[in-house]
Amino acid sequence: MKKTIAIIILNLILIITISGCIETEPVDPGDITLTVDNVEKRLYDDNGNPAFSGNIFLYVYFTIKNDADQELSTRAIWFELDSEGGATYEPHWIFGVGGSTAKSVSKGASSSYYIAFEIPENSEVTTSWTLDYDGWQSKKSTNLANIQSGFQDIYLATLTIDDYYFSDTGDYFYQTPSEGNTFIYVNFTLSNSEDNDKPISTSIIYFKLYTTDGGYSPKWGDTDIPDTINIGSEYSWYLYFEIPEDAILDKIVYDIWGIAPAEAFF
Repeated sequence: MKKTIAIIILNLILIITISGCIETEPVDPGDITLTVDNVEKRLYDDNGNPAFSGNIFLYVYFTIKNDADQELSTRAIWFELDSEGGATYEPHWIFGVGGSTAKSVSKGASSSYYIAFEIPENSEVTTSWTLDYDGWQSKKSTNLANIQSGFQDIYLATLTIDDYYFSDTGDYFYQTPSEGNTFIYVNFTLSNSEDNDKPISTSIIYFKLYTTDGGYSPKWGDTDIPDTINIGSEYSWYLYFEIPEDAILDKIVYDIWGIAPAEAFF
């Protein structure tokens, strides 16, 4: 019985080994087209986790086309980022556009991905930097391109508190705060920098009020507002939050995953 099991295990190992050899056959670099579609600086990753102190995330969106007659592995370990000065950065992870985990590109197909690197926040990223694919099957490299305007300054939004007051009633379905709490109405202005390259959202999910004891999401607010603020424009409206009556106010933060963060202190 033990001999039979051992033979089965050896056969499985042989099958896996042969399969591995098939998958690791070399691919002509000429059969791979690597194109950088977009580059962004971010303070946070997709899960809202900040980079280490003094660092930021560099998101590189790219497309890889496989004209070979076999699948091409696209796992994160095969990619790196090389700076103009010679520094090399390893990726945190890679995802297919749409959120799927990136593993491979089928033969004759192309796929789009985004990959995150953590780099020093004072890095001057230029088109001389390269995204390198260096897998067991082949090697390919391409220069960064389509770097967003205003790239050197990721603080592209400005938030200003114009006024605030406390109330025991909300303006949505006759809301009242829980016992020991109060509503605070905050009138503010959000500005979108002329250096940004896109409008910014006014959705309440990107706002948070902080006291010295913690953070609070908005309960409701002014609904007669545009969905976005255009480049070089600003808009004023109000949101209200529920906080403890004895809370000590700190600040309001506006943040779209680190793309256009801004904060205003009380």
